[in-house]
Amino acid sequence: MDTKETIMKPSLINLLIFLILMTYAGATFSSVMPDYLKNHIGIEGDVRGALEIPRELPGFLLVFITGIIVSMRRHNAFGGVFLIGIAAFIGLAFLVKTLPVFVIFMVLWSTSTHAFMPLRDAVAIDLAGVERRGWILGRIGAFRSGGLILGTAAVWLLMEHFQADFRAIWIFAAGIMLLGA
Repeated sequence: MDTKETIMKPSLINLLIFLILMTYAGATFSSVMPDYLKNHIGIEGDVRGALEIPRELPGFLLVFITGIIVSMRRHNAFGGVFLIGIAAFIGLAFLVKTLPVFVIFMVLWSTSTHAFMPLRDAVAIDLAGVERRGWILGRIGAFRSGGLILGTAAVWLLMEHFQADFRAIWIFAAGIMLLGA
């Protein structure tokens, strides 16, 4: 398969768009979460460390999540993953007042990101065929890095220059996810 043909595949372009949107929103969450916990809910670092257990629960359950994903059509699977992410950010923006409620939406967001990982990789390998796996995975890594940079920069711009509050950041991240749904 010629590199030019691979680049022009609409499926690859869609995957890269989904990837950059997901990592953009993920960087937004990661950039804001520590301050959100401290300043909005009043959580100190010792409790924050304990939050890693529920945050990684979807990773532990990934075999079951993947089982659900493989039963879906590719487009529906991506849409479902993005809708879960949107629900998480909307919940964070409007419903969180206490730590237990935060944990619910944090786990929901984590479910979205953990479900995205095997979906992203499976689609990438499928698009690559046998000869182009490294080529595709390299592009996946590059676009992932781009999304991380864009998401982190967006948080800085919104908070530093527009004095956005946490609710505005979560709504912004939901909007980014909506582009992928």
